[in-house]
Amino acid sequence: MNTTRVYQTVVTSGAAYELLQLIREGTSVKEVMSASVAIGDDGLRELSSISDEDLAAVSTWTRKSANSTGIEYCLLIGCVLCIFKAATASDARKGLLTEMFLSLGIDKTQAYRCIAVWKRAGRTLSSEPRLVYMFKPESLKLLCEKRSPDQVLEEAIQMARDGITIDTKLA
Repeated sequence: MNTTRVYQTVVTSGAAYELLQLIREGTSVKEVMSASVAIGDDGLRELSSISDEDLAAVSTWTRKSANSTGIEYCLLIGCVLCIFKAATASDARKGLLTEMFLSLGIDKTQAYRCIAVWKRAGRTLSSEPRLVYMFKPESLKLLCEKRSPDQVLEEAIQMARDGITIDTKLA
């Protein structure tokens, strides 16, 4: 009987270890990005030999980081456009908002969806930042549409507080 064994090296030192430590410690994505640049491709290649446990941590971090970055981007765009919209609310300045969308390269529909997310959920997500990790970006946009009742958004926020990830099916 021929048996094949898979050996995993546990990374305990070097650039990959330092990167794993940053990920485990919950360091900001920007800091992990900087560390990734600093260790280069050779350091990143060391990650190919991490343990299954470390891979699970990297996987969780990747999902959370990608989702939260999408939400944070949406909140940022929504906030700055909401401020700009207020500043250009007079009849003489109304066309400036559309010009801003064009200059930012943001589709008008997406811009208004981000504004809606900021208006309806921005305060809550800013005061409870851990909730950002519990929403998929598209689900939050759906929940913040005008046609979505306040009660539905409030229920989703409570579910997120209870540790349930809100995806588009739940939204």
